[in-house]
Amino acid sequence: MPKKYRSGFERLAKQFQNTDRRYSEAILAIRENFNGFEEFNGYDLDHVESFTDAQKKQVRRYYNTLTEYTEGGPVYKMAPDELPEEILAGGRRDVEQVMKAAQMREGRKKAKFIFIRFDGDSIPEVSLRDKEIVFVNNHFGYEKAFIPLPSKELARNARATIESLGPHVEGARYFRIANGRHEFYTASDLKALANEVIRLQNRYAIGSKDSWTRWLSGILVYYTDKPIKQTINYITRSKESFKKRVKRESAKVRNKRK
Repeated sequence: MPKKYRSGFERLAKQFQNTDRRYSEAILAIRENFNGFEEFNGYDLDHVESFTDAQKKQVRRYYNTLTEYTEGGPVYKMAPDELPEEILAGGRRDVEQVMKAAQMREGRKKAKFIFIRFDGDSIPEVSLRDKEIVFVNNHFGYEKAFIPLPSKELARNARATIESLGPHVEGARYFRIANGRHEFYTASDLKALANEVIRLQNRYAIGSKDSWTRWLSGILVYYTDKPIKQTINYITRSKESFKKRVKRESAKVRNKRK
């Protein structure tokens, strides 16, 4: 039987059973990553017991957003001033466009960082490819872009919607399906990608518990001169290596506490 999903705030209850302490710890984590939760905003850590239901709801929402953005694999927290000048010149609006490209669905206006999922090998960079935002791995040599696909258009005609992207993705080596901030399936062309999306639409029909409209958010486009298999193997190995490093570091921390 699959495990029941528990939000980040629900899991925080295991560490801090006292409710006020739990909200305090959540706010401390949120403050590092989002604006709007300082004492002058009404979030006084010495008086958590006085928070309104609306304030508590905001704390839970942003803490859950934070854990969604930082858990489940290597994530680089990029400060906006790391972006290239051609993007920074557009001000906060263009910074938030990069956040959208990084699949940050919520909290963009208050976010202090851009949370970028990457392969764990080298720090990603952000660039523009024909005015399209791409995340770049200069070590191996590939660029990745996210293209959101509106559910209404996919429901109306998935094949036409996907294949119409052709002129916008010239030079792409392969494509993957975005499930929220995760990805799966690999297609070398848009026709094959459309076939798989249609298959998923039939399997996870609208109205069902796992309806595709709930999780199929778009596609990821990979640009590289390397063969598909070589690129995928590199990314897989890099992520596995990252997990091993994190596991070793966590073990060191636990041993020091003993």
